[in-house]
Amino acid sequence: MGNTGGTPLHLGRVHRIERIVLLGMGIAIMGGRGRLGRLLVLAILAAAVAAFFILDVRHWISFATLNADKERFQGAVAAAPVTSAILFVLAYVAVTGLSLPIATVMTLLGGALFGRLEGTLLVAFAATAGATLAFLAARYVARDWVQGRMEMPPDPAWDPQGGRARRARARLAAWRKAGAGVRAAGFNTLLMLRLIPVVPFFLINLVAGLSPLRARTFVPATFVGILPGTFLYVNAGTALGTLSRPADVLSPQVMAAFALLAAFAMLPVAWRRWRKA
Repeated sequence: MGNTGGTPLHLGRVHRIERIVLLGMGIAIMGGRGRLGRLLVLAILAAAVAAFFILDVRHWISFATLNADKERFQGAVAAAPVTSAILFVLAYVAVTGLSLPIATVMTLLGGALFGRLEGTLLVAFAATAGATLAFLAARYVARDWVQGRMEMPPDPAWDPQGGRARRARARLAAWRKAGAGVRAAGFNTLLMLRLIPVVPFFLINLVAGLSPLRARTFVPATFVGILPGTFLYVNAGTALGTLSRPADVLSPQVMAAFALLAAFAMLPVAWRRWRKA
């Protein structure tokens, strides 16, 4: 396996991808919000995802590999705890920011390496930071285009009573209604979606970035909403080596508890609508 001391090679590979993304995003931001800047962001993200597969990171950070190498990872963390924590956070930010398919394994690894409390805080912070990057990237790259398409008024040349004009008006009304709903109940809606681990994490990040949801709402709702699930997986990670697969963590009872939490999260929204009725 090589690399018997210091920072694990597996996290080093993800850390290299992280540096590529941060450097590219910095250059893109300096380039402004024009079309060239958006294309540059897309190119950087595509290059980082390609690097993930070319470097075969998924093979190095797999459930089977972590089960086999748990003690070696723990030894590396014991030798350099602060450096290991920083590299772990950076790697996790890259994974969630790029929507790479190893977040669950990384969360289990956080529990195995840093314990329940520290692991939960590190993962929750890194996952929120990565999700925010994905949220902002989606907004930067595609929000203006999506908003322009959805708010495009009917062409004056169209028949006002024709099908195309009616669809355009309906689309515009639905978009504005959805935007008003997101602004009014965005925190609770996002909190509900985060609490129920059914909707893919990356999909929520991207859709939220295209919506009118404010970043100052997205960040706290994401952090609070992912805490229960994060603790569950981090806690399972402390027993890494006894699980046969990550899916063993989500029992029907656990899913029912998450659904109940999500229902409580939506109570303020239901109350406001009931009062308006």
